[in-house]
Amino acid sequence: MADNGTGGDAVRTTVVVVPRERWSKARESLQSVLDNTSAPHRLVYVDGDSPRGLRRWLDEQAAEHGFKLVRRECYLSPNEARNIGLAEVETEYVAFVDNDVHVCPGWLEPLIAAADASGAALVGPLVCDRDLETVHCAGGTLEIVEEEEDGEPVRRVRERMGFPMRPMAEAKPQLEAGECSLTEFHAVLARREALQRNGGVDERMLNSREHLDVCLEVMRDGGKIWFEPASVVIYLTPPPLKLGDIHFYAVRWSDEWERRSLERFREKWDLTADSFFKRRFEQLGWRRREHVFSPIVRRLTLGRRSHRVEQLLTPLERRLNRTLSARNDRARAREEARAGARAD
Repeated sequence: MADNGTGGDAVRTTVVVVPRERWSKARESLQSVLDNTSAPHRLVYVDGDSPRGLRRWLDEQAAEHGFKLVRRECYLSPNEARNIGLAEVETEYVAFVDNDVHVCPGWLEPLIAAADASGAALVGPLVCDRDLETVHCAGGTLEIVEEEEDGEPVRRVRERMGFPMRPMAEAKPQLEAGECSLTEFHAVLARREALQRNGGVDERMLNSREHLDVCLEVMRDGGKIWFEPASVVIYLTPPPLKLGDIHFYAVRWSDEWERRSLERFREKWDLTADSFFKRRFEQLGWRRREHVFSPIVRRLTLGRRSHRVEQLLTPLERRLNRTLSARNDRARAREEARAGARAD
């Protein structure tokens, strides 16, 4: 059962499923959680303005399996959704799963066992890319480095994912459980108290660097991060995107959300405004252009990619993106007003 322990075991973990950037993999993702999570657990599902058909299906699944469904009538950033789910958690551990992740059988038990044995605040699984043949992320390293450049002090983040895009057959003999300093948040187990110590995850990290931010907070507080390859999940990476994904994807990767996230990350960790940030600000919206805009242009140009046509239409795409983002901002304001009225 999604909301009960089995065999009299205590329920120590709540699984919280959150929207990441699209809807088309949400059914497959939730079904994998329902089918492949054998450890005693509770389940909370956070829904942020999903399409009508998916919304009905989620209602049916919640009624059938007895899990808590929390809904908001606007698109949510992943960290916003994680905090909404975290507010429903009373267990020792919370396992966050994005709604485009397929969890493999027995994925949760190794994460709990690793946290118990190591005392880690965060435990990340082996994340595969689309299938079990390629590694997406296997732990990694993360640090803030202070150096001198041209006689001036600089402060930068250095990160490196473990075995990214390496064939599983090549990487598997080298995969070992152990302490690391980086885990992505496609799926992760966290000690509830470690997150609550900082008031949850930072909601001002809207769409970029949010996993780095949490890892840095944990390490700043003296916590440990662990990689556990016995737990395996699959990130169902785009493309393609379905038509029903495009609006959410465009808001999730809007210029405004990415700009605010980068600025928040740089200011929070007192990082130098170097070429990395300059390049990222220049490339705002690259995911939309790669996964939404360019495929549309290819259809208009009969299958050929025309950079000239893309350049001509880019200002229009940016204006449309601002319109979609503003529409979601209005929906968010209405949702906050309703929440305030309910509180009164």
